[in-house]
Amino acid sequence: MKQFTVLAILLVGSLSINAQVKTPEEMASVLMGIGDSVHKSTLTPIEKYNRFKPTERSYLGFSIPIQVMDNKIQGLYRVEVIHKVGFYLSIPYAVDDGQESNTTLQEISYSENIATLQGTDFSSSIPLDSTFSHRALDVGLMVAPWSNHSVLKNIYISAGIVHNRSFQKVYKSNNGLIDVSGDLIYENYHAYSVSPDVGIKYVMPFAQVGMGYRFDNVYPGLYYSAGLNIPLKLYLKVDNATKEKKRRENRIKKVEKNANNYQNSNPELIK
Repeated sequence: MKQFTVLAILLVGSLSINAQVKTPEEMASVLMGIGDSVHKSTLTPIEKYNRFKPTERSYLGFSIPIQVMDNKIQGLYRVEVIHKVGFYLSIPYAVDDGQESNTTLQEISYSENIATLQGTDFSSSIPLDSTFSHRALDVGLMVAPWSNHSVLKNIYISAGIVHNRSFQKVYKSNNGLIDVSGDLIYENYHAYSVSPDVGIKYVMPFAQVGMGYRFDNVYPGLYYSAGLNIPLKLYLKVDNATKEKKRRENRIKKVEKNANNYQNSNPELIK
């Protein structure tokens, strides 16, 4: 009913214009304008979204993982630029007890060797405990492989890497030779690794959900994610104006042809 009402109003309003139409070209422009106005005024929100070109569906996203197997990821938050081809970058995160190193193994050995040579009494430091810590960063690309499909265009595939630095933190008793209080803490060794991360997500204006799989040694396995998106309307450097002009010209030619056919079959209506 709404469509018929809008169409009636537009047709009545254009009677004065139609009375002055002298050529098929003028009639084509009038008919095309009426058709566009009617169609645009009756679009549903989903239909309006589906009219967006792939280069117009752009978001600044922020997502967090929900679960990795039985363990929750601590501190892994991703910032994403979502486009036909986009990318993501995690805020650097760490997995440790937060205790900072206050010395090095070389400094402990040096202080005790000097004290021994000088004949100074001291209690040699002995191992108390040790933990393994990790610091990591995730980066990757996201692509919409079916960007022109009305439904599948919202699916994004991601592939990236997890850059992980692992190290052992060793705790030793204080030998009294180094100007620190409490236990002596040092990092024993470092190991670096790069491992893949793949995922898939469904992205809509303002919200996204997804799942992925990590192959690294910090939080390996399956994970789920959810996040928020801010539409940006970023545009790639493509000649959209030229494409729109060509599309409009093709539509004018088509409507013009129909107008000519209508004029030829109803010459008494064209004064």
